[in-house]
Amino acid sequence: MRVATDTAHAEHSTSRSATASVIRAIRDAAARSWLEVNPFYTIHNPYHEPNACEPSPCLNEGLCLRRKKGFRCLCKEKFGGRNCDQNA
Repeated sequence: MRVATDTAHAEHSTSRSATASVIRAIRDAAARSWLEVNPFYTIHNPYHEPNACEPSPCLNEGLCLRRKKGFRCLCKEKFGGRNCDQNA
């Protein structure tokens, strides 16, 4: 009786494994076909803070530094102003 029980358990386990494999194959095929139909779909992280330095608001080769609230420009010697747009 033990042999019959072990055999039944092995068949059930194999059946469960086969079912899981089929489900994975269907899911993977569905994902592939969805991406083929929607080739321009991209996955993005939920939210990123905007980068105030891209593109750089600093003129005259000023260096843009990101801050918690916005940016700050480090201007070359001959320039000043918020965006290095004024002659010093």
